[in-house]
Amino acid sequence: MPSHSKALEGPATTTSQTNGRPEPRATGWHGILATIDRHWVAIVVVLYVVVHAALAMAYSPWRDVAQAWLIARDLKYTQIFMRLHFEGHPALWFLLLSIPAKLGLPFQTIFVISVGLMATSLALFLRYAPFPRWCKLVLGSGIAFVYVLPVIARSYALFPLLTILAAMAWPTRHEHPLRLAAPLFLLLQTHVLCMGFVGGVALVWLSEAVRTSVRESRVRVRELVALALILISLVMVYVELRTPSDAPQDVVKVAPFETLGSILEQGGLPNLGASILQSLETLQNSAVGEGLWSDSTYAIAAVVLLLLLVHVFARSPKAGFILVMALLWVLAVDILIYSISYFRQKVLAISAFVIFVCWVLYAEGTERKLRVPHVPEVLQRLANHGLLAYLMALAVISWLSYPRLLGTLDSYPTKQVASYVTTELPEDAVVILDNEVYQVAGTAYLPIGRFYNPLRGSYNTFSAWDATTYESFSASGDLLGAVAEVRETSASGDATPCYYLMGLPPSEDSSEYDEYLFLDASVRELEERSGVTLTEVARWQTGSDEDCVLYRIDV
Repeated sequence: MPSHSKALEGPATTTSQTNGRPEPRATGWHGILATIDRHWVAIVVVLYVVVHAALAMAYSPWRDVAQAWLIARDLKYTQIFMRLHFEGHPALWFLLLSIPAKLGLPFQTIFVISVGLMATSLALFLRYAPFPRWCKLVLGSGIAFVYVLPVIARSYALFPLLTILAAMAWPTRHEHPLRLAAPLFLLLQTHVLCMGFVGGVALVWLSEAVRTSVRESRVRVRELVALALILISLVMVYVELRTPSDAPQDVVKVAPFETLGSILEQGGLPNLGASILQSLETLQNSAVGEGLWSDSTYAIAAVVLLLLLVHVFARSPKAGFILVMALLWVLAVDILIYSISYFRQKVLAISAFVIFVCWVLYAEGTERKLRVPHVPEVLQRLANHGLLAYLMALAVISWLSYPRLLGTLDSYPTKQVASYVTTELPEDAVVILDNEVYQVAGTAYLPIGRFYNPLRGSYNTFSAWDATTYESFSASGDLLGAVAEVRETSASGDATPCYYLMGLPPSEDSSEYDEYLFLDASVRELEERSGVTLTEVARWQTGSDEDCVLYRIDV
């Protein structure tokens, strides 16, 4: 047919070659839908990155986000490892941050890392998880992936990626043991909350390797080497976090056994049971948003969770053992170390462990599915997918918490303080801090040397977590002496402009922070004691515990 006879050719189509024969490819709306269907993972991930990049740009971080960056940036590697005990976290996150920090990249790089880790996690989850697509989309839009872990950039952002990599490696653990050992090794180097999960996986894997070795009458060397790597990582965590022999006597200490003894002394086993129930409540509240549970809803959800644990054991004892080990360890850490804290990141990261168990149950779907006589098949199937349904229900309920979370984006004056120091103060100005806890976050945006910690006599501004950490310089310090220390080390010498950043209580009627945060009346006392004049130049009040006021120091 002549190429110019368009009227006889019908609607335009595109073709693809299959076995040498052209096949028509849909065009128009059908073509668009087909393209979306082929590339849906990439589309979702791109949207995810765009949304969370915008959220990260609007987010004003608090002190815990900046603490890790400051340590990674300002300390040598040997000093970083010496500080791990005081931070209570293993080395991986600090080492990861040290690469861009020591290259001189800005503090905002931490959000690129965090969003990048979570976007990679989501891409792998959407591409490889053995769940139906709509299930993956629901879970991917829940709070386990959205906002908290990618935007509030802390080590918890590593949990989903490493756990998903472990889930992907689980089916081939016997043929390629290092593929599973590597993410488990790194999980132990991420956070102590991972120990129960990693221990459960390792024990299941070890029991399989031993049984197989006995059955085959040969030692499975590669698997034993892989398991030895996990043990090595555990020993490394102990070395990293153990109390140094030369640690100051006033350092903040973690004493889980003393906490357990105190709980039992106050009320015996009933009091311990009440603590466990309270911790479970914070786990579920944190997963969906505080205040979204009623007492009756919480009770029902707790009963459902217990039944699901029993069912998981019945369906796959291996998966059930891993899940129970992970949850019991998290509860123990929450009760004995964190004193039942409400921190959403710690709890949401645990959802990664549940996803791993669901992944294992789906990947090994033929393993001991629970069959109850005379129960309809629909209910049997629902029960067999109950844990995944529970996780999806939490994800859907968590959508209700998004408006409130978005309202916390700018809860701290961190960026405002850093911007003011950068744009409004002289380039050689040095800001002297009143304490090393509540004015730390803003210091990460500027290079070392722009802020001075008079409590330590150092330009390092991270918190040391000893008794001095919670002191206020204005309570008894000599500000004139601090100015002299700054000018002795500054290139501008006696001409160095000095400012003083002082914290404010979060509200007028708050007494919680009065010990180390002082109102303007304390400034007058500091002036008289130090022989200087303080003139207020800026004040930031957002209702947070990091509200502060900046004074110019005139000698």
